[in-house]
Amino acid sequence: MNFIQSIKSYLVSLQASGCVGKSERLVSKGTYEEASRVARKGLALLARPYVIRNDPAAGSILIVLTLQLEHLSNEHNLEGASENDLADAYQLIKTIYPDDSKGKEYRDWLPYLESRLGIPEGGGSPSPLRSSAALPFR
Repeated sequence: MNFIQSIKSYLVSLQASGCVGKSERLVSKGTYEEASRVARKGLALLARPYVIRNDPAAGSILIVLTLQLEHLSNEHNLEGASENDLADAYQLIKTIYPDDSKGKEYRDWLPYLESRLGIPEGGGSPSPLRSSAALPFR
């Protein structure tokens, strides 16, 4: 990783953070398909090859957009996040929030993400995505 890549990654993270706010506003207006499209746009920005997805700025936004997209997909029968985004969000949550003292609202998603990724209880390697998992809220 070099300085230029770090700066480019950070700038893209700022763009993607705008998608978080816009998507949340669209959800509050009840325009779920548009909210999903905006969240997907933010994740596409974070998928650029020079983005450092495990960086705190990009990683935090990736978690929020992935979980928002999964919530929309389950509540409104829309397409969910990609397997890559799900796997990265899962690893980031486990890394950033290693216990329940901080980030409980994110750690509550771990069983759901494990189910979607096909990770057996107690760990193991992921298998193909499954859609029968229950959301951690509502």
